[in-house]
Amino acid sequence: MKFEIYIASRYLFSRKKQRFVSFITFVSVLGITIGVTALIVALSLINGFQKDVRDKLFQTSYHIMILKSFSKNIRNYKSIVKEIGKLKGIKSETPVLYTNVLLKYGAETTGGIIKGIPEELIGKEWSKFIEEGKIGKDENSVYIGKEIADKLGVGVDDRIRVFFPSFNLSPFGALPKSKYLKVGGIIKTGLYEFDSVSILIELKKLQKILKSGDSVNYIGVKIEKIFEAENLKKRIEKILGPAFYIVTWQELNKPLFSALKLEKTVMFFTIALIVFVAALNIIATLILLVIEKVKDIGILSSLGATPDNIRNIFFYQGSIIGILGTFSGLILGLFIVFISNTFKLIRVPEEIYHVGFITFRPQLDDILIIVVASLLITFLTTIYPSKKAAEIEPAEALREE
Repeated sequence: MKFEIYIASRYLFSRKKQRFVSFITFVSVLGITIGVTALIVALSLINGFQKDVRDKLFQTSYHIMILKSFSKNIRNYKSIVKEIGKLKGIKSETPVLYTNVLLKYGAETTGGIIKGIPEELIGKEWSKFIEEGKIGKDENSVYIGKEIADKLGVGVDDRIRVFFPSFNLSPFGALPKSKYLKVGGIIKTGLYEFDSVSILIELKKLQKILKSGDSVNYIGVKIEKIFEAENLKKRIEKILGPAFYIVTWQELNKPLFSALKLEKTVMFFTIALIVFVAALNIIATLILLVIEKVKDIGILSSLGATPDNIRNIFFYQGSIIGILGTFSGLILGLFIVFISNTFKLIRVPEEIYHVGFITFRPQLDDILIIVVASLLITFLTTIYPSKKAAEIEPAEALREE
């Protein structure tokens, strides 16, 4: 061990004398610990909330949407699905036809959006969300969101009347087109925006009802790596050309995720001020030590210690405080994250935030930034006191004693 580190540690943790300085040292370490802990917990909270919301959104939406420019209908969707399916990184392609409808059961009515999806994809994508009933091959069956079922008071096998935004001519004039459809299952995704308005039906059945021919409104694409959406968008645009409009999940949810990103950045710099304020205590601690150790500095200098040795002693003192505080905060922060995740301590209203509780998710890059920033701040605060200690003249130090 270098003698500078040995002397630095003895100065900081000696209990025989300078108890006040030792207390100030403890306060400095504690302040940095609290700051680093707060950063770990806060950024893990933001990361967890962002990922939970993103995962919930993707349960009921798509990473990429393909729409026809200047038209509501895509007529050659089967060939497009075939071409898109050849691209590496694509998980699934879902043609979707949709329209607004009015649902009626008994005296109860509510609005909704009915979506036509190929039969095999309804089973593949939505069977895991079926709370009651099951997905079958009856083309007259619809699968409704949990909130809709609760509003109407319907259950599995009940028949609901669905009014479409088109009209049939009758002796009494134009009447809204309607169909009686059987509830084949009730879907609960946990996403209120979906469960309160969505009705799923077999695509061919909806095309027949709407007389839309063999067409859809858009093609939803799910991909393997969500952050590759922009790259895949460019590749799809090259295949389809300007006749189609491609939208990624980042563009659809840009306000939400931009707000979360901004909040994370602001939170980082705000809480980093705690670390900075705590680091200022290091300056006070080292200055007190320099004042108390003037005689020791003179003795060390007379024994051959150079100004660089003296400066290193006090630099190491501040560094030890910073390292102890940083890694204590890191361990405490990760421990709090573990406890919070294990016991699900942060619970939130699911109908508002889409999740019942928030999962803390520490990220390695965030941890590295926190550790480096904390150590850098503490190292910088040691420069001035250690420099002043090195400038003390040995003769003057011994004369004062």
